[in-house]
Amino acid sequence: MTAIMGFLIGLIMVFFGNGYLTMVTGLVGGLLADVILKKADYKSAKSTVLSCGVFSIWVFGNFAPIFLNRESYMVMLTEGYGAEYAATLNTYMPMWIAPILLVACFVFGLVGGMIGKAICKKHFQRAGIA
Repeated sequence: MTAIMGFLIGLIMVFFGNGYLTMVTGLVGGLLADVILKKADYKSAKSTVLSCGVFSIWVFGNFAPIFLNRESYMVMLTEGYGAEYAATLNTYMPMWIAPILLVACFVFGLVGGMIGKAICKKHFQRAGIA
């Protein structure tokens, strides 16, 4: 289920102008998240939070073209948005920031999973289910 959601998110992102790598990272992140969830038999809150972190790597697909084929990407930006925009982006996105972005996607996915876990726990307890 998570792999399908990741692929669909990537497909939607492609329709809105992002590169195809978002579909790839969405599918990979979704498949890995599904494996984590299945391994815990879909019952562990910790594995659910972990799968949220892993699934969130799909966001990195938006930034991947900047790092994988930087020169052609900057040429495309210069043609579309102008030299000043491309130079500014080049300054703000040095190559060393790629692993930091990947880790940030994972960490903030974990944070989102913990927030979701707390909200669900609160409402399930209120409803008398948990």
